[in-house]
Amino acid sequence: MEFSQSIGLELLEQADGHARVRLTLKEEHMNSSLIAHGGVLMSMADLAMGAAAHSLGPSVVTMDLQYRFFKPAMVGECVIADGMVVRFGRHIVVTEGTLHVGDRLIGHATGQFYYEAP
Repeated sequence: MEFSQSIGLELLEQADGHARVRLTLKEEHMNSSLIAHGGVLMSMADLAMGAAAHSLGPSVVTMDLQYRFFKPAMVGECVIADGMVVRFGRHIVVTEGTLHVGDRLIGHATGQFYYEAP
């Protein structure tokens, strides 16, 4: 089992430079303040953006990931992460991601992923 599956992430969509990931938050996803742990949310963003890049062909690895936390998420809430390709270069794919709970934007991410050109 890979890491993303072990924490409950579900890849819902992956096509044409876009991907969507879902996670219903459980107690084990919380930090000591009883809000979603930042590492869980960053993992969601990483998977969504990496899957978006991979949807265009190559297998990619994360080079850089930046995440901005806007709002907390709580136990029982369903978080959706959307990743999209912004630029597909010769070796680097630039991506952007958003995380939502319903209509509430809880975070924004950017990432760069490396791949070997054929």
